Amino acid sequence: KKNRKMSYLCLECKETFNANERAPRYLPCGHNFCSKCLSQYMIQASINSIACPHHEKMHFYTFDKKDVSVFPKNEILIKKIKQLTQWGICLRHGKELTLICTQDHEKLCTDCFATDEAHSDHEIQKLSVFKEETEKLFLKVQDDINQVEVSVEKAIIEKKKRMQESVK
Repeated sequence: KKNRKMSYLCLECKETFNANERAPRYLPCGHNFCSKCLSQYMIQASINSIACPHHEKMHFYTFDKKDVSVFPKNEILIKKIKQLTQWGICLRHGKELTLICTQDHEKLCTDCFATDEAHSDHEIQKLSVFKEETEKLFLKVQDDINQVEVSVEKAIIEKKKRMQESVK
């Protein structure tokens, strides 16, 4: 029996699986494809039958309707993806996510930063620095809100005093 490493990438588009539009779905042969690719593949099928795109041999799978839900989601893989994401681990490279693209707010590992063209002209920051700056900004906004609330309360009290004085 071969010891296979779990892949978090769709075999077709090579995008990272997620729990939504790129949820991993498996064919009876065990190969995983994202819902988006499998749906497109099913739509292109002229008959209600598709071959696993990964096999050299053609293994056909018949389905009743052109709805990706006929192929089950790989819930074990989805659970593992959520767990690794929560832990701050890159699904492509297995490294810690230590950087963030400040434009897309996408967390990156050092390998993603070195190889991903999508962020080449974006500002990249250390995740720890970004979190610290975000927290400082949040505290400042919270302080500003508190100051506005105090000002509003003072204005209400002042308005009530003037109204009471005008009634006398």
